[in-house]
Amino acid sequence: MIRVVIHTDKGQLKQNLSLQDVSDVLDDKDHLIWIDLAKPSDDEIRRVAEELSLHPLGVEDATHAHQRPKLDEYDGHLVIIFYDISLDEGELHTRQIALFVGKNFIATIHDQDCTALDDVEKRWRDHIESVPTPRISTLLYAILDALVDGYYPVTDQIGRQVDATEEQLIAGDLNTGQRNIIILRRHLLNLRRIISPEREVLNTLTRRDVPFFDEHAVYYFQDVYDHILREMDAIDTYRDLMSSLLDIHLSMTSNRLNKVMKTLTGASIILMVASLITGIYGMNFTHMPELDWRFGYAYALALIAGISAVLFWALRRRDWL
Repeated sequence: MIRVVIHTDKGQLKQNLSLQDVSDVLDDKDHLIWIDLAKPSDDEIRRVAEELSLHPLGVEDATHAHQRPKLDEYDGHLVIIFYDISLDEGELHTRQIALFVGKNFIATIHDQDCTALDDVEKRWRDHIESVPTPRISTLLYAILDALVDGYYPVTDQIGRQVDATEEQLIAGDLNTGQRNIIILRRHLLNLRRIISPEREVLNTLTRRDVPFFDEHAVYYFQDVYDHILREMDAIDTYRDLMSSLLDIHLSMTSNRLNKVMKTLTGASIILMVASLITGIYGMNFTHMPELDWRFGYAYALALIAGISAVLFWALRRRDWL
């Protein structure tokens, strides 16, 4: 699906136009063109690339998934790889968004639906009166800001899961706690793998002098950069917490193992005394004093029971049983 949105110099927004309309206004620098390609075919990508004179290497990056977030500059336009992130039912979903940014156009290419881009279009349409002058930097800021703002619910949900995992460990549910620790550590690693390069993209936008960005654009990109830094701080904090929870889990597992070993050791001591007594009286030597004693059997059982009871009391007092 190709969605074409044109912001005219008269503060009007034209939507759902064809690519032919792009050709008519592409050379008009007073118009701002946004082309959104959702789940595009190869032919649709080729047509848009020809229409906007996009560099083949940038198009190649846009059509291959799992690219590292980055910013590349080609003749007349930028190529930005960014990500939309969501957490649904414990599963982390990442969707690659490729942005081609020119003097008066932005083309976004993505293989999955992106609600953040829909929200940007809605806000742009609802507040068209407040942005009468089309600026490519303003639209780029709106898109990047919407994508980054979508990270906050993800980190907040992970934070709640970290708290729940801590409660599980304290309650003694080590198996569930261990599984959650592994899942959350993987989520945090994937988030950092994506957001850390995106921080460098925003840092480049705030420091690079792009000819077709107005002089105030740096302030807007700095705002998104600050949001990225907040997300990085939250991720690093949760990673430290997960390391602490892992140490707690290992400590509790070790304590539980020590308690089991003490119990087994105490039981072995009691059984060892019983085995010693039965071993002595099972040697069957001819001149053993108690061999022909009428009450020898009862005496041996009583001796075993008495010593075992004393050992059990002593070990129980030391919390070994």
